[in-house]
Amino acid sequence: MSNLIAGLMVNRFGGRAVVGGALALLVVLFAILPALATCYRTAIAAVVLYGMIGFSVTTPQTHQLVNTEPANAALVVALGGAVLYLSIALSGVLGGVAIDMLGQVNFVYVAAAVMVVVVLLSELAYRLGRV
Repeated sequence: MSNLIAGLMVNRFGGRAVVGGALALLVVLFAILPALATCYRTAIAAVVLYGMIGFSVTTPQTHQLVNTEPANAALVVALGGAVLYLSIALSGVLGGVAIDMLGQVNFVYVAAAVMVVVVLLSELAYRLGRV
């Protein structure tokens, strides 16, 4: 569902705006996650929102990759997918280590800070004409 909505938004606003907006929403969600985790209902709502927002990034990322190298669209989409699955595989290990080191509450703040860096890197790539 969120991929469909994200695709429609990419057609209207462009991939950069959708990725930036989704990442900004994830930063806010992670920043308030400790407060939401105090109640079962709000924790479930946060997990659902995280899933919806998180999955809305893949469509505009693919769109941006294809626009970067239209002549090699199949290759860049395949490489993008490989990097996505590698990231998913590593996230469990790195997240577990980070939670052990930082604790559950502090981990979400670090994750939000990392997402801010990702937003800045995404914007830098756009301004340098890489995306």
